[in-house]
Amino acid sequence: MNYKRKVNIVNESLPDETYIQYKDKIERALEAALNVFIDFDIDLTVKIYKTDDTLREVVGARTTGYARHEKGKFTIGIDQSEIYRIDKDNGLNLYITVYHEMAHVYDIYHTEHNDFYIINVSRKPYRRMEDFVIYEGFQFWTEFYAYAYGFRRFKEYSHNITFLNLVNFYDDLLGKHQIIKQMYVDKDPQLNTALEDFRDSIDSLAYMFAMYIAGEIHGKPYNYKYCKKTRNRVAYKKAAKFYNGVWNKIFDIYECPYRKGMARKLYVLGSFILKQFYLPFGLEPIKNKGKIVLGFYYE
Repeated sequence: MNYKRKVNIVNESLPDETYIQYKDKIERALEAALNVFIDFDIDLTVKIYKTDDTLREVVGARTTGYARHEKGKFTIGIDQSEIYRIDKDNGLNLYITVYHEMAHVYDIYHTEHNDFYIINVSRKPYRRMEDFVIYEGFQFWTEFYAYAYGFRRFKEYSHNITFLNLVNFYDDLLGKHQIIKQMYVDKDPQLNTALEDFRDSIDSLAYMFAMYIAGEIHGKPYNYKYCKKTRNRVAYKKAAKFYNGVWNKIFDIYECPYRKGMARKLYVLGSFILKQFYLPFGLEPIKNKGKIVLGFYYE
């Protein structure tokens, strides 16, 4: 079938001469990804932007793109750093980023057009607890899905993180949690800012878990054997417990997505993540002014 494609590229950060120089290569990368993923009519805006230097990093890798859906229209962002790398890698990382974000677009569209249950994963804020929990499950699932495709498509060029990366990041969060609790006791005026950063860090670790599992399935195989001292670390045991619990829930969706039962599976995944991952760090969903948000509690 021929689908209607309205694609508009918006250059927000590159000098005009640089954008003109690489415009054809950007368009070719987009066309290739559209041909792979888009089996529906689409109104797509592609923004070339510059990542805020203060944004968090995930295992040393800056965010190089994003995907959004609002009022029937999609937007993907491509960080300008991927354009500047074209001459060094012949556009490889540009393709990887574009494919990753278009995988999100495909995933969002088909999740929201489920024939068996209306799933609104783009409409925030949420007023029903069920919708909030499904959204939390979807956030983890869609990162896994996009990375799974990327590892499969670009396997020879993709590098996954290690389980020790997860453990070390988890260890860092355990330390930050103790600081947050002390700031709460001390009524520190910087608590709200610290809580926002802490929430971002927890989200980053969840993102890392999704990436790690995707790489285990479709990436290069690595067989790491950790010593007893490492395995006895509190963070290792907590990371292993979460990994073992989330694996089957992700694979249950991956086997047959966008069909009957997906909303239930996303709810089960989201509920597990909230209870086993966010709750131990003092974050739980609460209703505030009619909206469901993650609130911090202190024991």
